Amino acid sequence: MNNDGYRFKTVTMDILINDMRFNKGTPAAGDSLPEFNLTSTSGERITWQNFGGRPVLLTVGSTSCPLTAASIPALKRLRDEFGSEIEFVMVNVREAHPAENLGQPETFEEKLEHARALKEQYEIPWTVVTDDLDGSFHRSLDTKPNSAYIVDRDGVIAFRSLFASDERSLHEALTAVVTGKDPSKTESQAMFAPMARSFGYIQEVLGRAGPQAKRDMWRAAPPVVIAGFVASLFSSLAPEKRGAPAMALLAAMLVGGLSGIFFLLA
Repeated sequence: MNNDGYRFKTVTMDILINDMRFNKGTPAAGDSLPEFNLTSTSGERITWQNFGGRPVLLTVGSTSCPLTAASIPALKRLRDEFGSEIEFVMVNVREAHPAENLGQPETFEEKLEHARALKEQYEIPWTVVTDDLDGSFHRSLDTKPNSAYIVDRDGVIAFRSLFASDERSLHEALTAVVTGKDPSKTESQAMFAPMARSFGYIQEVLGRAGPQAKRDMWRAAPPVVIAGFVASLFSSLAPEKRGAPAMALLAAMLVGGLSGIFFLLA
């Protein structure tokens, strides 16, 4: 690892725990968005001036991230509704689950190829840019795997969400911004619903990254891998809808198991 572990090779519990909350002192509502000058998948340099004074919904993500995969359907729905008034842009950052097939990039050109793969894999219709190799822009925000920021016409953050699939919170904030109002809530760190949505993508996304991705998650967070496997049993549902029944089934199994233990001990 280098740059204080930013380009890690193995996912650990510490990394996953850090992903669960915004760190203190990182850019939040009322702060200016850090300097933005990144390369798009078409090779164009994108700065704040490219957005023509329009508000922006900026998200971060990577191809090996189940949370990113889970956010795409929600972001597409939001773009269908707000795309005429809000600019959408996604920043390709470090791989969330590096493995044999999709490791952390060693060169900027390789990272740019990862950004192109991200755009192609999920048929993303908005601008996708890539950070530099050591994640300078990502680190200036907060190194979360799939956070979202609504930025007003002046480049000031109006709202941030820990996860870009937090559709309800983003919808409420976007509605306020397009009507010239301040969002009633300036931050969301909601975790349960976004995590549940991601369970339907775990098997596919980690499998595509490589066997190491699943091994690392088994060591770091076994319940997440189990939830992902159970969610895959509901293949008749869209991936983003598999997490809720998977959680319900796991809860029923847990209650049933505890009931059996109490019965034996009675």
